[in-house]
Amino acid sequence: MPPFAPTQRTGVDGVEIAHRRAGAGEPVLLLHGIPTSSRLWDAVGADLAADFDVIAPDLIGFGESAKPPDRDVSMAEQARLMPQLLDALGAGRVVLVGHDIGGAAAQVMAVDAPERVRALVLIDSVCFDSWPIYRMRVLRATAPPLARRFPQRWFALFGRSLYRYLPDGEPREALVRCGGRRGLHAQRAGTGFEDHPGGGAPPG
Repeated sequence: MPPFAPTQRTGVDGVEIAHRRAGAGEPVLLLHGIPTSSRLWDAVGADLAADFDVIAPDLIGFGESAKPPDRDVSMAEQARLMPQLLDALGAGRVVLVGHDIGGAAAQVMAVDAPERVRALVLIDSVCFDSWPIYRMRVLRATAPPLARRFPQRWFALFGRSLYRYLPDGEPREALVRCGGRRGLHAQRAGTGFEDHPGGGAPPG
């Protein structure tokens, strides 16, 4: 599926935020979750653009947005940047839609900048202390030493753990492309990662 709009880039608070925008009318701000990007909204963005001004940014550290290693990428910081992005784009109050961790940023924005939020929509959103999930806590604890010592094996395991949570289409295709020999093996066999035990890639 093609993107619902081409990528644009806007500087906000010293960092570049990539975003897609299409349509006209009441603005709708779409905040994606992990491990996706604004491409998560390709299908719904195209539909909404018939009636609304649809704005879908890549959160900092995701997609085509900047990924500065020393930048705060917490959901509170993502929420703080969104009104500034809207100012730069000339958008006023928005219908704010958040999915997954994007829902966390949406909730914070609705509390901290209620004057910018006309309505709030949450889709499978994190809340309270449910983020980071156990899988991400383990990842944070084990990634530095294991990724340095066993880079190919660690990233293969990480990819297998993510595949089942990705939507069909471009996100899954991108993960397969990054899967190296294992991803190519799955493609040539005509199977997906989910066809194997645990949702993982086939053994290489």
